[in-house]
Amino acid sequence: MIRLRHSTSSILLLLSLAAAVLVADGFNWQTSSDAVWAMNCDFRGNDVGSAQMRGEDCSRACDLKRDCSHFAWTRYNGGTCWFKNGRSVSQSSAIPNPDPGAVCGILRSLLIANGRDSFGMTPHDPFANARPYLPIFRFDDDAGGWCFPDDKEAQRDKVCNGRFDRRAPVYVHSKQCGQYTVYQYNLWYGWQKGCVNQLFGGGRHGDDNEYVQVWTLGPSGPVARVRYNQHNGYYFREPGRGAEMHGSRPVVYIGKIAHGAYHRGCTGGKFWQTLIPNRGTDFCVGGCAYWDDFRNSEDGNFVMDEGTLRKDPSPREIDCDAPNCTPGHNSWRSPKSAACFGLNH
Repeated sequence: MIRLRHSTSSILLLLSLAAAVLVADGFNWQTSSDAVWAMNCDFRGNDVGSAQMRGEDCSRACDLKRDCSHFAWTRYNGGTCWFKNGRSVSQSSAIPNPDPGAVCGILRSLLIANGRDSFGMTPHDPFANARPYLPIFRFDDDAGGWCFPDDKEAQRDKVCNGRFDRRAPVYVHSKQCGQYTVYQYNLWYGWQKGCVNQLFGGGRHGDDNEYVQVWTLGPSGPVARVRYNQHNGYYFREPGRGAEMHGSRPVVYIGKIAHGAYHRGCTGGKFWQTLIPNRGTDFCVGGCAYWDDFRNSEDGNFVMDEGTLRKDPSPREIDCDAPNCTPGHNSWRSPKSAACFGLNH
């Protein structure tokens, strides 16, 4: 956290504690635990709010605000932190501010997400451990016209993104669970359409998060198992026992309607082919339940294989003791609707 006070002695103390200094564009840039900052500078426009507070609290307040990427602080009205947004901002975006005590800064998390170090100068990969296990997401061949992954941080407007992008954001969270390192990958959708029809169908809602977990032996060991989530349902598969792998990367099939994640499962045919008896685990009626969503990707019309990794700003908690599949979902009247169906296939 930046420690800024009005007094000259506090500023001198801050300078003496700074980990590093870079003089560029006329500003003396400092680095702290959560930001890169400088005195007597400002950023033009892109305000997303402001709040009265001490200068020492400005960077932390920005870090906690969902749409804040950089900030400026002035003595206005007793001390005001100006929150700003812009993913491409850098030190070169700063402009002079002659107001005594003025400060501007950029969150280090933004610089790192853009592949730069604390000063925005040296390439850096904060996802070096998670990147080798990034799933390959295969969407239904007929998913065009439905909703594709979007920017969880910038586009929270409950609008369906109908444009497929093989480099769309994939949000990452990790946790150590005993001998396993769990990498949790999140695709975010602005909108989920109804399961029966697009206008009146049930299940439609905004801000749809869907997850895939990859459990590895240690931070960079082999994949032990993969957890496929479908809203509140989930199940595990192991490599060689249902989890399709491309090297160290799981291949994950995304439901066209509800965006759930699945192993290969019912990708054996189109809707009319599911009416053929005895199709076993390839059976997929395209309904509203967990197991039934369309996920046919034989033609590979929409394969997301170059997702852009970002730190998940609001991750779902990782349960180290989760059972093999959603408790209770194997006792539904229709076993094809159950998250636990087919665990031995």
